[in-house]
Amino acid sequence: MGLRVRSVFGPALLGLALAVGPGCGRKEPGALGVVLNDAAPGTVVASGVLPGGPAAAAGVRPGDLVLRIGGKPVGSAQEASRLLLSHGAGDRVRLALLRPDATGRRIPLEVDAVFAPRPPGYGTQAQAQAQ
Repeated sequence: MGLRVRSVFGPALLGLALAVGPGCGRKEPGALGVVLNDAAPGTVVASGVLPGGPAAAAGVRPGDLVLRIGGKPVGSAQEASRLLLSHGAGDRVRLALLRPDATGRRIPLEVDAVFAPRPPGYGTQAQAQAQ
């Protein structure tokens, strides 16, 4: 049986409520609390981060560019979604980011985020709270 993709926001807001669907023989669904969108061609941006969520706790900020997830390069929000869907609650993933600074330079950094269990109603609540 394959993975079931669940995105309550449609393709424009991939990444906020990423989880492995129930009944797939996988871990409990997890979430990072980050909205990932395509920016320029081949570029993925964290357009929103849920305050207090796993991504925020790891240090992800809105505007960060996502280069790699778990060591694998990403070139689109859809590709990032596919990589994140392979993880469940409690899994740790390393994100390679570029963070624009006040001068316009991009600072490379890596952060480790731990997927949290996804509570009921998470998608709607997280979308409203993501900054």
